[in-house]
Amino acid sequence: MQETKQYLSSIPPFDLLTEEELSSVVNNTDIVYYTPGSKIKAENLLIIIKGKIKSENEVFTSEDVVFAKEIIENKASEFEILEECLCYEIKRDIFLEVLNKNHKFKNYFLQDIASKLQTLRKKSLENQFSSFLSARVKDLIIHPVTFVSGTDSIKSSVIKKEKENSSAIIIDNTAIVTDSNLRKVITEDIPSSNPIKNIATNNIVTIEDEDFLFNALLLMTKHNIKRLIVTNEDKIIGSIEQIDLLSYFSNHSYLISVKIEKAKNIDDLKEITNGLVDLTNLLFNKGLKARYIARIISELNRKIFSKVSEFVFDETYKENISLIVMGSEGRGEQIIRTDQDNGAVINDTFNYDIKKFEKFSEYLKTLGFPECPGKVMVNNPFWSKPLKEFKKDIFEWLDTPTQENMMNLAILLDANVVWGDEKYLNELKKYLFEHISDNATLLSSFASFVDQFELPIGILGLKEKVDMKKIRFIIVHAARAFALEYKIQKTSTVERIKELNNIGIINRQFATELIESFDVILTLTLKSKLEQINNAKPATNILNIKNLSKIEKDMLKDSVKVIAEFKKLTKHHFHLSVL
Repeated sequence: MQETKQYLSSIPPFDLLTEEELSSVVNNTDIVYYTPGSKIKAENLLIIIKGKIKSENEVFTSEDVVFAKEIIENKASEFEILEECLCYEIKRDIFLEVLNKNHKFKNYFLQDIASKLQTLRKKSLENQFSSFLSARVKDLIIHPVTFVSGTDSIKSSVIKKEKENSSAIIIDNTAIVTDSNLRKVITEDIPSSNPIKNIATNNIVTIEDEDFLFNALLLMTKHNIKRLIVTNEDKIIGSIEQIDLLSYFSNHSYLISVKIEKAKNIDDLKEITNGLVDLTNLLFNKGLKARYIARIISELNRKIFSKVSEFVFDETYKENISLIVMGSEGRGEQIIRTDQDNGAVINDTFNYDIKKFEKFSEYLKTLGFPECPGKVMVNNPFWSKPLKEFKKDIFEWLDTPTQENMMNLAILLDANVVWGDEKYLNELKKYLFEHISDNATLLSSFASFVDQFELPIGILGLKEKVDMKKIRFIIVHAARAFALEYKIQKTSTVERIKELNNIGIINRQFATELIESFDVILTLTLKSKLEQINNAKPATNILNIKNLSKIEKDMLKDSVKVIAEFKKLTKHHFHLSVL
């Protein structure tokens, strides 16, 4: 009996029961055995110890709870035993009695998928390091700042700062003076009697004290700064320092972005890129959501691409090209380095040298970004050419929606600028959206790629391994298809889903479920890849189901169901059944 109690208390949601409730359940639990091929009815609650049970559209395996929904809804059902099965059997009346006593226990079975995924995620993080998900700016030391008027002298402002022992000087709540500004007074021989506003930086980067530390890190990384001004209901209350934020993460005394800025050659960058996996490991072990890790890594990758561009191109290129990334990098969803997906939209009148682009690709290869097998690379003239040539391509793709043309359109739709002038890509996308009509055949052809792969819904319990890239592709491309039809400018899958909710295509509840499901897919893929890398194996998209915990299996099952609903909606919306 003690063994039964210990087993049940480790399985969600039985871990939510009180000691008295758990004892009541254990006292009314038997162990039952079923032979393969036999049929069982929804009379009592089952928890599988070993074996497999199949419902109409799902396979239950070890530690799964069977018949809960059927008992709650008083629904008659019959399931099939696929493998010899050993189960704990809990009497129906006891299950319902405990269900009505314990609201948390009851809500687990009744809550929507998004809430369930959030509950399961929270549970999965409990045994990890302190969760970065719950840490907020106010949890760090907030350093005082000194407030002065712009007409105050430099000298009086500095004296006030020293008296208050503050980290920075805030001028009229709109500008800031830090130690780096004050050094100009000496190096440029500026009179200390001058107004303090003359040496100030006008763009203050702020963050609310209730905001997450993740956003603080992202802002520091994006703006390459060491300090953020903290506000409370838009009122400045102090600042947080880079070193305080980093101490939360680890013992590192620098941000990778700072090292990127200081890199003088490709070898310096190579050392930095090799450390990105360590950073990813660190963020993942802190419990940060995979899509947030992707945003940080994408931001760092873009800084790397920008620095490589500075090594390769002169200023004339910066004014005359949009250097773009596509694929998962363009969507801001790449975490572990994959193939290069890049190109360039070039000013029609610019005299460029293709060898420069070849050198760029070679440098990225040196940094660990493999060549793209499909040659979606800046060194390929097909993906690096004048704006007018790209426009001709788009016209042809829209006029002749072959599979190849639609895939090229999908690749370009995810493009984002990492260096150069954004106006060339912006003009190209404007041209694209202006020429998208209500052509149902074209949109159906584009959307049809969601049918390229089948979701493993109902057979996860039968498979040992699944290809997570195929699951991820379905939700990514479905969101991309809607983005094309409704001219959504956003490129990230999550932002596209949010916009679909904003324009009324899907409701808020379903949007939340999709975002949570997408994050589960990213998280489980990332966890698997990190385990492969840490074991000196190549990182692949193949996930071994046996390596998942009970909670992770439940999260994957629920996520696949949600993505299946999105696929069904997409097929109906774009009339794919009639193609």
